[in-house]
Amino acid sequence: MCFIDKCEALCFSKRRKKIYFSHIWHQIILLDNVLRAEMKNLFYVLFFSGAVAAGDDSNVVSEENTFYEKQLVCELLNDLKLCLDESRDNDVHLPRYIIIWTHLKKVLDAMGSVFKFVSSDVNDKIKILQNIEKEQNFITIEKMMIEEKLTGKINYEHLDEKNPSASRTLLVLHRAFKMISLLFGKLSRNENDGMMSTIAYESYHSSPMPAHHPWFIRKSIDLAVYTLPDRQSFFKKIGPELTGEELVEIFKEVEGFLEEIFSRIELLYIKHELENIP
Repeated sequence: MCFIDKCEALCFSKRRKKIYFSHIWHQIILLDNVLRAEMKNLFYVLFFSGAVAAGDDSNVVSEENTFYEKQLVCELLNDLKLCLDESRDNDVHLPRYIIIWTHLKKVLDAMGSVFKFVSSDVNDKIKILQNIEKEQNFITIEKMMIEEKLTGKINYEHLDEKNPSASRTLLVLHRAFKMISLLFGKLSRNENDGMMSTIAYESYHSSPMPAHHPWFIRKSIDLAVYTLPDRQSFFKKIGPELTGEELVEIFKEVEGFLEEIFSRIELLYIKHELENIP
């Protein structure tokens, strides 16, 4: 190779290195912007949910709500029993299921700011299901799935936010249903020495929910669980006039019924090949 060729090769090599390092630097800048955006979203989730807001009084139980909250866990247990009583084998009574969720939403609210965004989403999904159930008169969840498949209501490719199907709406609630069932079970067994932060963290991550949440939502929950009240304070919020022993016994029954309902619905989604709809 002559001297000129060597010079050209050297210059070309330098240009390649310059382009390469320029590309690397560009990727670093992009990654930094992504991380900044994710952290910004994380802050918004935490701040606007009240998890890091000063003076959070979510752990305070007002006197006017005492009687109402006392009835919450008892009404939940009663409606769980009614739901299974009115359901056929391997199916679930849809109107009763919706009623159960009105109670479970209050359980989420009693946990303070941590799952406020979940509670808000649950509230929206309950309203959608209520409207569809009234219009279509679906009595059972399997009937709902069969009818929506026959009428082409279910979108298998992407989420139709303006016209969501009942099957897809219920699937979101179904994932959260498992988390709450795990929560009641861990509370009844006093797992992790009653540390609500660990109990809530494990219940969330052992449920199907994290797989369908973006990074910043998962991380916001991981941080926000440390703002939860302790086990006894939570007990007082959902049953202020019930003893810890009474609540533990109720929680055991509640977990059993929740698991039975969850298992039935899970099998229905698998049976009708709807468990992965977007």
